[in-house]
This record gives sequence, structure tokens and C-alpha cells, in this order.
Amino acid sequence: MSEPLRVLIVEDLEDDAILLALALKRGGYDLEFKRIDTPSAFDLEIKRGYWDIIISDYAMPQFCGLDALEILNESGIDIPFILVSGTIGEDVAVEAMKSGAHDYFIKGNLKRLAVSVKRELREAGMRRERKKAVEALKESELKYRALFENSRDPIYINKKDGEFIDCNQSFLDLFGYTKQEVEKINTCDIYMNPDDRTRLIGEIKINGFASDFEVKMRKKDGALMDCLISATTRLDEEGAVIGYQGIIRDITERKRAEKEIRNSNRMLQMLSECNQALIRSKNENALLNEICRIIIDAGGYRLAWVGYADKGEKKRVIPMAQSGFEKGYLETLDIIWADAERGRGPTGTAIRTGVPSVAHDIHNDPQFKPWRAQAEKRGYSSSAAIPLVFDMQPIGALNIYSSVKDAFDKREMTHLIELADDLAYGIQALRTGQERKQAEHELSRLAIAIDHAEEAVVITGAEGTIQYVNPAFERITGYAKQEAIGQNPRILKSGKHDESFYKDLWDTVTNGEVWHGRMIDKKKSGELYEEESTISPIKDKTGAITGYVAVRRDVTKEILLEKELWETQKLNAIGTLAGGIAHDLNNILMPILGYSTMAKDIAVKDSETEECLNEIISAGHRAKELVKQILTFSRRGDQDFQSLEIYLIVKEVLKLMKATIPATIKIVENIDTRSSYIMGDATQIHQVVVNLCTNAAYAMKENGGVLTVTLRRKRFENSFQDFVKLSVSDTGGGMEPATLERIFEPFFTTKPEGEGTGLGLSVIHGIVESHGGHIDVESQPCEGTTFHILLPLIERAPGGKSIEQEKYKKGKAKGKALVVDDQVDVVKTIGKILNFLGYKTTIMTDSEEALKHFAKNPDVYDFVITDMTMPKMTGDKLAREIMKLREDIPVILMTGYSDTIDKEKAREIGVRALINKPITSYELSSVLDRELVD
Repeated sequence: MSEPLRVLIVEDLEDDAILLALALKRGGYDLEFKRIDTPSAFDLEIKRGYWDIIISDYAMPQFCGLDALEILNESGIDIPFILVSGTIGEDVAVEAMKSGAHDYFIKGNLKRLAVSVKRELREAGMRRERKKAVEALKESELKYRALFENSRDPIYINKKDGEFIDCNQSFLDLFGYTKQEVEKINTCDIYMNPDDRTRLIGEIKINGFASDFEVKMRKKDGALMDCLISATTRLDEEGAVIGYQGIIRDITERKRAEKEIRNSNRMLQMLSECNQALIRSKNENALLNEICRIIIDAGGYRLAWVGYADKGEKKRVIPMAQSGFEKGYLETLDIIWADAERGRGPTGTAIRTGVPSVAHDIHNDPQFKPWRAQAEKRGYSSSAAIPLVFDMQPIGALNIYSSVKDAFDKREMTHLIELADDLAYGIQALRTGQERKQAEHELSRLAIAIDHAEEAVVITGAEGTIQYVNPAFERITGYAKQEAIGQNPRILKSGKHDESFYKDLWDTVTNGEVWHGRMIDKKKSGELYEEESTISPIKDKTGAITGYVAVRRDVTKEILLEKELWETQKLNAIGTLAGGIAHDLNNILMPILGYSTMAKDIAVKDSETEECLNEIISAGHRAKELVKQILTFSRRGDQDFQSLEIYLIVKEVLKLMKATIPATIKIVENIDTRSSYIMGDATQIHQVVVNLCTNAAYAMKENGGVLTVTLRRKRFENSFQDFVKLSVSDTGGGMEPATLERIFEPFFTTKPEGEGTGLGLSVIHGIVESHGGHIDVESQPCEGTTFHILLPLIERAPGGKSIEQEKYKKGKAKGKALVVDDQVDVVKTIGKILNFLGYKTTIMTDSEEALKHFAKNPDVYDFVITDMTMPKMTGDKLAREIMKLREDIPVILMTGYSDTIDKEKAREIGVRALINKPITSYELSSVLDRELVD
């Protein structure tokens, strides 16, 4: 059955008054209420004495709850007064309670309103009864006793020393004692702190009484409670204090409610500030530090830090941010999140399990043992770790420490979990934003890279329609972007590939594979070009092909270079072979020329023998010159400028051409054989003449014709420089003016694919210019072509009689020589020549044995002659070792052919002379006379 209740509601909003009424009805009351919102109406209603309880809004336009409370207090009427508000601060709530409000509520949380009303009605009744009891005490001891016994407030009477004299039933009910037990204890026993009784008595002595003196008291079972004591003295007939009497009110529930409100406000403030930080933050590390600071400043905790879980093998927890009283604590932690001793504390457990973990008492929690000592030094008594979760996976933990035990109850943890969830969301949002910016930056860089790429990039749809081309595509193909987009790549089709080629390509990419290969395409101008292509399918998240991207590189010039490289490699291989042949030929010619020149010297002058020997020597020299040409061919690369008689090179080339060009082409020679010396590289001049003659022959290969080569001296007016003019003419088809303009451009060729590189004339042009010359061309269609080359002449090289013609005296030389060559016939020839000249010799064919021999007899020899190319130890190494043994020994190095030694390198190691095989007795005598002069 509902309990009747009459309520005066002080509220300006009808709806809010109805909500209050509904809350009370739900609490089991049969309600009668009236709403007022002015001071006059309020004053009138309380004076009626009709209402059981007053519920007042805190803030109204013309009237506020504290004003109503003041009117009620001034009236002296005792009606329970409860304050409600939409928002109320802790300080305001406390002030209202001190002003006489019996309870207060937030409008959004009225669950306890009915309970509070019931309690306050009960307490109001108690107050009225207490008041009557006090009045009754004044009227009659008997009446006082009845009130004492029946009072709902605990009442006690004791002596000055604290011994109980009496107490009522409410006292016994509150503390849990029996009457007999109370008689055996002292008042000090019910105080948590006995000093509080001393302070209470002190206040009574000062004021004559104590009102609402707050203390903590202990029940019989040890439970503590918050109480208010109102007490006064007991006097004897003479007015002396003989004891005290007081009324005790249990305010534990009210204190708990006040604490809950303070904690709730604290946590709400903390959450609000954290949410503001989440909204403002642009940087993850700054956010973490700001959240930790707010937890300390607004939450009132001792330490807060955030740790991230390292995914490495050791599974460490890495501190990222902190605030509060830390003093190096984090440096001592060494926390992991693996299931091991240092991973079973709150932090490691929270990360590993994804569930919050609390150490309610750090001093006694066994899981906190690894960090207890350091925590106690810094005043930490309890801690909580809440996981930070992304996509169902913990990435770290928010860790909070308090200076009191059991600081993290269920209500507290609810707020902290909400905070951790908000923080995790904020971190994820920042990272997502950063990743998005990074992706946008990468896309921008990719777009710039594609726009500046040398390779053409084409993107098509799934059906092959062009959607994008980069600037390189426009440059290579000649098609503008607007022309290409919407078209099919078939616009580049050259007709050089059959349908099976394109079918294989299309089958490859439509099957989701990448196609690599080369193809010939056609530019907008109609010009063909060869490209290297990579075509890749573009797939969506499901794997379906949505388009294709092709990267196309123009390799036309590269292919020409590859062909040129192949030709160069072939020539290098031939050159290497030629070098080897030349080396062997020189070794063969060595004894021929050596012995024949010695034999000529002892033959009867003008005899038939001398004539025969002259023929042998002449043939040997011709062979020697042939070998030189072979060696010249094999030494391709650096220019070797020397005095050249150019007509000899031209005539040598013409001999070659006569043997190679078709008989349908007639060669006409107009060669001035007068001395015409130039300073040049014989190999390169040879190459120039060969290329010009070859090109001329190519121009006449179909119909034949006349190849004319002219060599004349040329002098220009007002010039002190003489030139030699080389002209190479053909009677072929000639060239158009447009072709003539590009004739010397690299890679330009009029020959069909595979028959020319387009490099020949550009190389000739470079060679002529490097020789200080000039090249020009005359040509008309159907009238043939003539190339003219001018090269500067030099004075005739110093000459005179050949060394063969010079007289030298055999057998007049003195000294001893060590001769080393792995070829027996060569070393014998050199030894024989030296003996013929008068030298004593020791000949050896093993370079290592020769070094050992010299080491034993370093002062016996006057000079050493050694070959360059020998097994075991080469001539240059042998020379170095010999000169280490005897620094002043002259060493002469011989070579049939070697690409590892030249005159400059020989001088660097201290060799006196480098001579080329074959060498005659006259030449060797000349070298020795020159190099052995002291």
C-alpha cells in the first residue's frame, strides 16, 4: 500500500516538477504536491504547516533554492529540505548542506530521491521527537526518560572519565552493544581516534556545548562510521561538571554520497578535458603527454604514463609519455607483455589479455613484486592498467598510479576505461590522418615522377580504352594527351607483328599476369620505333581486373648501340686474336732478321750471297711491317699520334679494297707519292679511309660504278700552313639536301635496318677534327657523292741513312749480358747478336731461375735483356726484382706484343729501353750504344 506524502515543489518549470513527482510515485508514495516559484508563495505555504517535505530547484529566474532555504531557516519551521539542480558544483553542494539542506540531487539522476525522502522524513520525525525530548527534560525527568528511551537518535550519558552511565536503545542498535557490554567499556573505545574525544570536550569547555562535531567512530564489530555529535556538560547541584551527555547522528551514508559526487565531478572534469585534448591534438606524442597531464591535474592521481607494446621477440613495453611524480621510475620498470614474471603485473597483463588489470594494494600484491620497492619509494599504493585497443588488438596500455590503496573501485574504473577507449580512438584517428596524408604525399610524388619519367606510361580501362598518358607518351609518339585519351592503343600499331603476337599479349594480361616484351610501334608521323614494354593488370580488392597500366621505353637507339657494341666486341675479339698472332710472328721473325743481318755483315760485298741476304732482310722487313699493321689493328682506343706518311696508309687501304669490293666497281687512284707527312694516329687514319671507301662502294653495290681516291698537297692563299687533301668519290645515287644536313648526326642512317648503325660518319667527323682537320661533302641526287678531308702537313720527319746503312764495328763491344726469353730460338738469336757485337752472354729461358742466378752474381753483369711475356714471372716483374738486388743495373725490355706495358710504364719502373721484336743486329747495336753510355 502506498504511503501518503505531501510535497511542496519549488520549481519554475512544470515539466521538471512532474518528473520529480513521478520519481516519488515510483518510490511508493501516494503523492500530493504543489508547485510554486516565488518567495511570497513559498513563505505562505510553509507557514500553513501542511507539507511533509520541500524539494527545491537550485536555480530559477526570480528565485533560487538557497533563497528558499534561507526563508525556511528564518521561519524556524522544521521541514526536510532537498535541493535539486541540472548541474551543481561540489563547492555549492557542500555550502548548501552546511546551510541546512538535508540532501541534494542532480536532475538527471533521481533514482535515490524516494529513499532520501524517506530518510529525511524519518530524520525530521527524529528531530521533532528530539526537540520534544529536550522540552520534556525541562518539564519532567520522567517525561525526559521516556523520550530518552524512545528516541531514534543514539543518546549517551557518561562520566568525566568516559565511563558510560546510560545510553538509549538507538545507541545500542547503532553500535551493536548490549546494555551490559556498554557498562564495561569506556567512551574512548567507540572513537576511532581517542584524541577526538579530547577535542570534543575542549570545544564543550569553550562554548558550553558542541554541535555537529564530526568524528569517525567504531562499532563493536570494528566497522567505522562517520558521525556528528551534539553534546553538552552534566552539572551537579553546585554547577560542577560531573560528565557529558550527547546525541550521535550516523552520517556515513551522506558522506559516501558526498564522496561519490566529488569523485564523479572529478572524473567528469577529467573526461571533459581529455575529450577537448583529443579534439585539438594534431600530434600523437603531444596527445599522449597532454592526456597524462590532465589525468594528474584533473584526476588527482600520482603518476600516469602510456606504454606501447613492442612486437619484437622480447615483447617489451616502451614508455611513450608520462606525467606526475615519476622521478626516474619508468627507467627502472623493464616491463614486458609476455606471460613471464615481468609481464604479469597490471601493464603486461592488460596488454596481453586486452582486459583492465588493477593492483589494489601495491605493498602486498604478489604480482607487483618486481617493481614494489621502486613504487614504494615514490609513494605509489595502488595502480590500474587499461589496454589501448585498435581493431580488437591491444597496442599498449594507459597506466595510472594512486597514493592510496583501493583507489580504483568499479565506478572509478568505468570512467578510466571510457577514457582509455577515447584515447585509443584519438590515436587511431591521428594515425589514420597521418597515413592519409602520407598516401596523398606518395600519390603526389608518384604523379610527379610519372609526369617526369622518360618512359611512356599508359593507363587503360578493362576494355583497353586509354584513360591516361604521361608527357613522355606525347613526346615519344607525337600524339597529344587529348588525342590519345578515349582511343585504343591500336593507334600505335605498326603492322610489323602478326595477330598471334597481339593475341598472346592480350591473353597474358587478361589472365592477370604481367607481359614483358619488345614491339615495333608507329608514331603519329608514321615513323616506326622499337619499344620495350611492361603491361600489368590493375586489380581491385576482390582481385577483379579494372584496367591495365603499360610502361613503354623507346629502345630504338639502344638497339643500335647494342648492334654497335656487338660489332665492337667482334672487332675486339679479332684484335685479341691478331695480337696473339703478331706476338708469335715477331718471335719467328726475330732469328730471321737477326741472323740475316749478321750474315750480311760478314758476306763479301756485292757478292751473290749479299744479294740473297738483302732479299731475306727485305722480306723480313715487309713481314715486320705487316705485323705492325696487325698490332695497330689490335690496339684500338687511345690515340697514338706520330709522324705518318699518309700516302702509304692510303695505298695500303686501296690494296685491301681491291680485294674486297665487287668487280663491278672500278677503283681509280690519283695518289701524290711525294713526301706528305702528317701528325696522326695511324689506326684512326686507316679507319677513316676504310669507312669512306666502304660507304662509297655500298652506294654503288646495285649498279656498279667508279670509286675514285685522290690525294694531293693543298695550299690556301694567305696561309702559311700546307695541307693534304684526301677526296673519296663515288658514282652512286647521291643524296637529297635533307639527308646532307643530317649526314654527320650520330645514329642517323639511310641504310635498311641491320645494315648500318648510323655511327660511321659521326666517328669519322670526330677523328678528322681531333687531327686538326676538316671534312666536307658534295652530293646531288643521281650524281654521286664526294667526301673531302683536309689534314695539316708537318715538316718531314728527321731522316738520313737507315741504320742498316750505317757502319758499325763487330766484335768491338765489351761487357757481359744476361739474356732472358722463354723462346729458345729468340734467346739464342739475341745471344748470338751480342756475341757478334763483342759482348759475353748468359742466356736463360726460365725467368725465376734467371732471378736466382742473378741474385748469386749481381756484379758479374753489365746489363740485362729480358722478354716481357713469359710464364711464371713477366719481364716487368723480373726487372723490378733485379733492380732491387742491384739498383744501377741497366735493364732492357723486349716485347713481341703486350697490352700491359708501354714506354711510359717501362720508364716508371726504371727500364732503360723498351724494344719491339723482331730487331736486327744493327738496331740492337744502336740501342745498346745509346743506353749503355755512362
